[in-house]
Amino acid sequence: MEPLLVLSIVLAIALAVAVATTFADRRAADRARDDARRAAARAADADRGLDAARRDLGLVIDLTGVGIVRVSADMRIELANTAAHALLDAAPGSMVGRTAIEAFVDRRIEEIVTAAVADGSAASAGGEVTVRGPDGPTVVVRARGASDGGAWVILEDVTELRRLQQIRAEFIDNLSHELRTPLTTISLLAETLSREAGAAGEAIPARMADRIAKIEVETGHIVQMVNELLDLSRIESGGAIVHLDDVDLAALAVASTERLRLFAERQGVRLHVDATPDPGRVRGDEARLGQVLVNLIHNAVKFSPDGGDVTIGVR
Repeated sequence: MEPLLVLSIVLAIALAVAVATTFADRRAADRARDDARRAAARAADADRGLDAARRDLGLVIDLTGVGIVRVSADMRIELANTAAHALLDAAPGSMVGRTAIEAFVDRRIEEIVTAAVADGSAASAGGEVTVRGPDGPTVVVRARGASDGGAWVILEDVTELRRLQQIRAEFIDNLSHELRTPLTTISLLAETLSREAGAAGEAIPARMADRIAKIEVETGHIVQMVNELLDLSRIESGGAIVHLDDVDLAALAVASTERLRLFAERQGVRLHVDATPDPGRVRGDEARLGQVLVNLIHNAVKFSPDGGDVTIGVR
């Protein structure tokens, strides 16, 4: 083959290869540009979705009606909704970026949040505090550690709830005290009527004697309920104080039974105490334990048939 022809063929092949390579490079570049545009579009969509999710989260947080605060691991406020600003008397948006003590302006809340951050996402802390002075709102604070080392804090205003609870406790307390006097009087009058009629030797009609006995029994029921209401009021208001001592349950069972023996006789029920010799003592509040026994015996008598027996056993 002629050298010139060979050279021509080689040049043609080289040119074809160069053209093919250039075309392939262009196609690869085009594909790369298309991929980049699609990736950019997906990233833009993701950013828009994230922004929308953040806006929706902000709306939900504001609609909850309770204060919600996000605290970072270094104890700075990352997020706080409108209710949190209102509870802490802060200008809208002024809490974000501040430290916990600057934002909450209360050492007790800061301690709750610090405990939640220190313990991590598996633990939570909480408490009830009065913010903005002694006359400020009462707030229940709950904090839980987050997985990134920060914490979520919930502030719930319970001022009105505590006020209503106080009103209810005072109402029950006053009502109980007001009812005890007339109920005691009715009970004494019924007992006196029955005793005086029997002492005078008067023949009381059976129906009248039965009604007098029922008045005494039902009055005793109401007195018991009033006493329970009064105790409940004291417990709810934190007024119930426990006095611990070494209590002889056998002696307590006997004393509680004797308190209700007259009531049981009028109900036609017999009471018995069955205690083992020297059953030992327990650590407790004798008055409260006696109240428990009286309530149990009272219910046992009330729901036993006429002529029945109620046994109080101590072991």
